[in-house]
Amino acid sequence: MDRNQKSTRYTVAFYAFTALLGQTGAALASASPEGGEFVMADWMLLSFLAFSGAALVVFLVALRRGMFSRMEEAKYYLLRVEEPDFYTPDWIREFDDDTQHPNR
Repeated sequence: MDRNQKSTRYTVAFYAFTALLGQTGAALASASPEGGEFVMADWMLLSFLAFSGAALVVFLVALRRGMFSRMEEAKYYLLRVEEPDFYTPDWIREFDDDTQHPNR
């Protein structure tokens, strides 16, 4: 084996080894550190506790100020509001008028 073939083989082997290292670099960079399995779960738990705690405080303040008292009266107010009837078709109104007034 002459010297030129030997250096060519070493060059090819070097490039192949470099290509393999380049391909595994991304996989090694994404490896999580020891004990980092629950990092996302911890973040989600902490955010849930923070938002639920804030919601509880707002609920207690609203309860203390009496914002939930007399809630039954709201539905009676809505029943007293006069508004046009957009939901009943005209043919039903005509039918109801005919049956209610038999003398016509």
